[in-house]
Amino acid sequence: MIGIVGLVIWNAPGVKSRRLGRACNHDYEVAMRLEGISNQQKIFSTARDACYTNIAREYQNTQLCDLITEKDMKNFCLIHVRYWDKTAQECEVGDQKDICLHIVSIKQRDKGICSRISDDSIKGLCVGEVE
Repeated sequence: MIGIVGLVIWNAPGVKSRRLGRACNHDYEVAMRLEGISNQQKIFSTARDACYTNIAREYQNTQLCDLITEKDMKNFCLIHVRYWDKTAQECEVGDQKDICLHIVSIKQRDKGICSRISDDSIKGLCVGEVE
């Protein structure tokens, strides 16, 4: 039984494995059965949302972002899906150039792209996050 969320992921365009749905839900469901779940619920809910973000980004599927409960994380997911397959040159003409460049630099693991970011706070994040 993969549950409603697993079915949504399974039926999402481009997603070919039932394991993806199970992967995002398994730890969360286990945590919900434990005593004192208030802190664990928050931790595992965040991990589940991060899992959805990673899968959504990989498969370029914003439907998975809709499964995320926390508003900022949902927005983060949508932005990552939007810019994940862009090039640095494509970012230069976009309306969110700095965010786009930051995401592209992470994907390409290229700190040089960070130097093209205008906003100092985003540039600092970029330099710190790119391996």
